[in-house]
Amino acid sequence: MKVPKDSPPEELASRLAKAFGNVTIVQKGQQDIISNGDRTEVVDIEGGLKRVGGQGDILSGTVGTFVAWGKNYEEQNLKNSNDSNLKLQDIPLLAAIGACQITRTASRLAFQKHGRGVLTSDMLVEIGPAYSELFGDLGEKGLKGNL
Repeated sequence: MKVPKDSPPEELASRLAKAFGNVTIVQKGQQDIISNGDRTEVVDIEGGLKRVGGQGDILSGTVGTFVAWGKNYEEQNLKNSNDSNLKLQDIPLLAAIGACQITRTASRLAFQKHGRGVLTSDMLVEIGPAYSELFGDLGEKGLKGNL
């Protein structure tokens, strides 16, 4: 793989995604950088002020959930419709963006309640409230959200 190790951080995810055949890469950091090689997005909403072990597990589980929802959407809507603005190759990218937003928001909510003593388990109970805050109480049923 020909991705220079000294690549600028804001280009690394895109270069890696291209090198691996346009897979979706999530580069966690102060800002999460998500790229599928063709499109790169930054998630910089506020998170908690403390990182905890297991936060990546929450992120990967949320990505998996959103990818599964995207696959369901694809099977139910996109294959039988020509009028969608959503491209199939964007589903993993959008799933990763949503998951980064959920994880950061859950971390912030947990930190607000528990401060420096926050644990990963404190974040788990904030996933539902984080989803509601970001995408609306009705979520996919009411399309009230903004993703």
